[in-house]
Amino acid sequence: MLVIIGFNRATEFDFKQYKRGDKMTTSRTRIEEGSKMIFWFIRFYSLKYLGKFWSKPICTCPTCMTSVHSTYVYAFFLFMVHFQIEWIVFYPIYILALAGLSSIVNSLVP
Repeated sequence: MLVIIGFNRATEFDFKQYKRGDKMTTSRTRIEEGSKMIFWFIRFYSLKYLGKFWSKPICTCPTCMTSVHSTYVYAFFLFMVHFQIEWIVFYPIYILALAGLSSIVNSLVP
């Protein structure tokens, strides 16, 4: 869960906002300087090429990220200890518990 929250925060950046007539508009191609975190480019290109919906499990939604980012952690755990086929049954429970926990932690962190 900490990896997911950390990766989500490390990919943050802000798009530039500019005034168009009497309204403020957000650019989808220009990034506000000074707002880029270390892995900003992963989120930028994910949004650019995959779109908003498919970027959620990669880097924009901590709850959705559990479906993708839990696979390598759970697989690492399974192969580090003695692998048993019954443990694959617990994977959906692990994803649901991790999604709930990451939602709670993400709502507490500003």
